[in-house]
Amino acid sequence: WAHRRPDMSSDTAPLIPQGAAYFRPARADAPTRSFVFLICPTFTLLAFASAVEPLRIANQLSQRPLYAWRTATADGQPVISSCGLTVQVDGPLGTPTRDSTLMICAGNQPEIAITSNIVAAAQRHHRHGGQVGGLCTGPFALAKAGLLADRRFTLHWENQPAFREMFPTLTPSETKFEIDARVMTCGGGAAATDLM
Repeated sequence: WAHRRPDMSSDTAPLIPQGAAYFRPARADAPTRSFVFLICPTFTLLAFASAVEPLRIANQLSQRPLYAWRTATADGQPVISSCGLTVQVDGPLGTPTRDSTLMICAGNQPEIAITSNIVAAAQRHHRHGGQVGGLCTGPFALAKAGLLADRRFTLHWENQPAFREMFPTLTPSETKFEIDARVMTCGGGAAATDLM
């Protein structure tokens, strides 16, 4: 992360180099699916990497840009993970396109993910027809945004008791991940790979 990666959203960006194994069965006309990872301070690095790496590997195996992603913070500044590593992002959130999935990446301090600007971003994106998701404790922001009522969702088991106290009318499942309509959630860590 010390070096900027190529912009994966560009049509002219180089494909990820071939690995030891790859396939060519992906349709040439398959549209690229976009993700915007909104990274909150103290986010869990494992959950974030576990979500991004399947996208990269899918591109590598297919040798096609099946997925594109960008990273953002509310203000565009670098962000410190739960393990203390500082991570550069591509910039401020801005307004993600409707066809992109907005993933809120949070971590050990879920209250950081429920700031007014992050909650408003999730509400706005969902209201305009976009898909939203929460990694690790990202569902706290989705709950605060009112997007989890009458939906199946989950979050990291360690944070479920605090979640139930803060949102007593919402009950998370005990599954690794949930996808309900345009809302995606997972329990964090390696569960993000299962979700993706």
